[in-house]
Formats: sequence, structure tokens, C-alpha cells
Amino acid sequence: MNKKSIGFLLAGLLLLPGCLNVPRYKSQSLQTLPNNFTYWGMEDNVVLQSKRLTVEEIEHLFGVRAEHLLPSVEIIHCSIHNLSRKNYIFSAQNQDFTSLSVHQVTRLIKTSSTGRIATGIFGGIGISAVSNGAVIGAAAVLIPALSVAVPYAVIFGLPLMAIVGGLPFYGKAIKSMVMNHRINKDLQNKMITTDVIIKSGDKYEGLIFVKTADYSPQFNLTMHEKWNVQNSITFEVDLR
Repeated sequence: MNKKSIGFLLAGLLLLPGCLNVPRYKSQSLQTLPNNFTYWGMEDNVVLQSKRLTVEEIEHLFGVRAEHLLPSVEIIHCSIHNLSRKNYIFSAQNQDFTSLSVHQVTRLIKTSSTGRIATGIFGGIGISAVSNGAVIGAAAVLIPALSVAVPYAVIFGLPLMAIVGGLPFYGKAIKSMVMNHRINKDLQNKMITTDVIIKSGDKYEGLIFVKTADYSPQFNLTMHEKWNVQNSITFEVDLR
């Protein structure tokens, strides 16, 4: 039984690499986008450049996952260069629109790991049941005297066969979880969702995700001095 168990396990592992057909995800830097900003403005020695990403630029950044963003989301690319002697705090939240969170965007473009795990469980059980049925049937025909004893021997191997049968699906689930982790990490690095401190002399780039229904090419972006909330600057952005 030990040799047979090892044989089943090896067979499952051999099948596994060929079954991991899950879309890949490769992070792309914002610096790889063309420098063709629609808006340019300067207030108190702080320069803001902004544009709405095109379909091609979104596909460049997010690959095959872009198709899940295009129907319902607009993406605004902001580049800020603080040439002043003050530190400023910039936030994507304003009165003109509500930006999406990392969690909301991740839900749009991630793959379903849970579904693949469930498929692995039921698929493995199904494969095991079919295999057991075939063994029992063959034993009943070829060796009638053993037809009573064989089912007990096979049943003890059911958990192992279920695991081996589900290996390809578990592999997909693992690869899917790895890809979803990369997507989430990439979005956290790219998205402007919390207050960002832009120190004197620093340059910062980030993305703002907005629902298509809430998007307008004209909006205001405001930032304020780190130690003086009353001292704020506002950019009247126009991306038309």
C-alpha cells in the first residue's frame, strides 16, 4: 500500500505543472508610462501634473487584468514635485469625487482562489470515487473471491486518492493566491488612498481610481502644509 500511495502521489505531482493555467501578473512601474500629462499647474512652488489613463496605458500597467477595470473604472495619474521649502500632505479624497480603496480595486481584478480550492476538493473526491469504483468493479469480475475484501482496502486509500486527484486544482488555487497577493501589493504601491507626505524637494507619483459613473474631467485637488492645516493650496484640474 505504501508503494501504491507513493505512486499515486508522484503521478499527481507530474500532472500538476501542466494544469497551473492561471493568468500571470507582472508589476509595471509608473515611470514606464509616457510623459504626456494633460494638466500642468504650479501653486506656491508645488508642481502638479495629471492625466486620465488611456485604455492602452491601463493594459500596460495591469495586463490581462485590465479588462476587469475598463468597463467601470477611470484612473487618474498624478505627479507632484514639491519645489517649495515646506512639507505638504496630499490626499486623494475631496469634494468632487470619492476615490476607490485598494480593497475595492483588488476585488475587481483578483482571481478566485476559493473557487479553485472548492473545485479541488470536489474534483479530487470525484476522481477518487471513479477510481475506487473501477477497482472494485474489476476485482468483482476478475477475482470474485476478493470482491468483498477489496472495497475495504480501497476505502482506506480514499483520502490519499482524493488529495492526489485534487492536486491540479490546489495548484491553481495556490498560484491564484500568489498572483492576488502581487496584485494587492502592486496596488498599495501605486494608489493614492491615504494622506501622503511630500517633503520639500521630493517628487511623488500615484494613481487615483474613480468609478466611471462618478468621474468628471474637471475637479479640484487640495493639499495642505504638514504643520499648518490652514495653509493649503488647491489645483483646479482640467483633463479635457
